[in-house]
Amino acid sequence: LGHPVASLAGMAIAVAFDAAKAKAVATITNQIESLNRESRRLSSIRSRVEAHDSQHAGLLRGARAEAFTRSHWKALTMQLQDVNGRTRSLEGLRMWIRWLFWQDVVLPGVECWIAFLLEQGHIGAAEVLVYTRAFDDAIDAVLMRSKAEAELARLVSDAHRLQLLHAALAESSEPPLSGMLELRTSVSPTSAGSGASSAGSAARGATREL
Repeated sequence: LGHPVASLAGMAIAVAFDAAKAKAVATITNQIESLNRESRRLSSIRSRVEAHDSQHAGLLRGARAEAFTRSHWKALTMQLQDVNGRTRSLEGLRMWIRWLFWQDVVLPGVECWIAFLLEQGHIGAAEVLVYTRAFDDAIDAVLMRSKAEAELARLVSDAHRLQLLHAALAESSEPPLSGMLELRTSVSPTSAGSGASSAGSAARGATREL
């Protein structure tokens, strides 16, 4: 570029706008991930409740608890639908903020900055296309991470779930060494006592024979 100072100033403005947008989107993304975890929890609870009620359907009919079971299932379904509805609303808001940022902030900002450089005489008419393409490519490279913030947040959440699962599996696969030691210490005196009693009875039998 022939005017690096002007180009860096334009990039700084774009990065400042992107920082404000990224903060708002990060807040929305955290709420979405929290709602997704709540949705998975409610879905798991509803599945367990449905399996339990289906298994004990005869007992529920005998106790005339169909109305209670129906209301319980309905309450869980309403909670799950409410969480999913809020999740979809926040996802739509996040997509709208992204679209608004790129369509009404970045692209018009690039055009206004090129027009300013052209008006001030820093560039000629033949350089407009070159500067526009250079600004677009530079902004795409600088703001690449902000484009994939939702995917990155989802990857972080999945990685955290995998770590919890790995820790739970590692804990469940460890042998209960303390229990085995306690069992051995508790069994050893009993076996010793039984050995001593058998030896004493053998000695008394030998004495009687004599």
